[in-house]
Amino acid sequence: MHVRARGEQVGLFDAATGRTQRTIKPSAGNLLSLAFSPDGHTLATASSAKGAVKTWNARTGQLQDSFNVSGDVTALAFTSDGRTLAASNERGVHLWDLATSQIRRTLPTRSPAEAVAFSPDGRTLAISAGASVELWNVELPDPARAIRTICEAIDTTLTPLEQSRYLHNQSTETGCPAAER
Repeated sequence: MHVRARGEQVGLFDAATGRTQRTIKPSAGNLLSLAFSPDGHTLATASSAKGAVKTWNARTGQLQDSFNVSGDVTALAFTSDGRTLAASNERGVHLWDLATSQIRRTLPTRSPAEAVAFSPDGRTLAISAGASVELWNVELPDPARAIRTICEAIDTTLTPLEQSRYLHNQSTETGCPAAER
């Protein structure tokens, strides 16, 4: 898939044929940054309209989620598992958990970040800001470990709805074991 941005819209093209597959209009304002998830299924866009960051289904063009950070978002990057999106602005880099639609952490920077990139394992985030590159340890627990921690804390099983919402592509075997009474 090939992308072409013009002002307020993004065109998605078939790389083999050059034909337009769909057009996405992220929001009012100029498009400042975009990034594809590693699997190519999700496109993240950032526009100059009040720090609007949106994620789109790249195949259908449907809006999946959105959030706002104050100011212009200058760079976007996904972790290799596609679960976290980094969005930079003049205040720092915000790590957005796509499963919960929550900002998990904000990393302060000395100057606005011009580029962000995760290491292949997702544990380190490189931030290019001014004339320097900062490396941050942003290790988030692996899903199985996080699930075990949650299960221990709530001392109960998850409902099928909770499993589908919070465990996503995780096997149901990784869910909470039946609580012992």
